[in-house]
Amino acid sequence: MKQPPLKILLVDDSSIILQRVEQMLNESLVIEEIKITNNGEDAILITQTFQPHLILLDICLPRKSGVKVLRHLKSNFPHIKIIMLTTQPADQYKDLCIQYGADAFMDKASDFESVPTIIKQLMAGEPV
Repeated sequence: MKQPPLKILLVDDSSIILQRVEQMLNESLVIEEIKITNNGEDAILITQTFQPHLILLDICLPRKSGVKVLRHLKSNFPHIKIIMLTTQPADQYKDLCIQYGADAFMDKASDFESVPTIIKQLMAGEPV
C-alpha cells in the first residue's frame, strides 16, 4: 500500500545535518511538507500548529533538550512518530528515550543513511 505524502518536522541545532536530512528525505520519500527548527522550544510550538506525521528530533538542543521535548510531545501528541537522533553514546540516552515514547533511536554517525528506511517502516506500522 502506498504511503500518503508526509508532513515532517526536523529538529537539530546543526544546519548541515538539517540540510542533509531534508535533501535525503525529499529524494527518497513522498513529502507533503518539511518544517525545520534548531531548538526545542520552537519544536513544541511548530508541532502544535503544523501537526506533523513524524518528527526527527536531536537529543542535544538549545533552549530545551530533545529528551524534554520528546516527553512533552508524546504526552500531548502520542500519535506523532518521533525518531531520536544523536551523536552521544547511545546507551546513555536510548533507554530513557524509549521509556518516554520514542518510536526509534538512531546514531547520526552510523545509522544516518537508514533514516528513510526507518521512516517507511514506522509509517507502515512495522517494528524498527
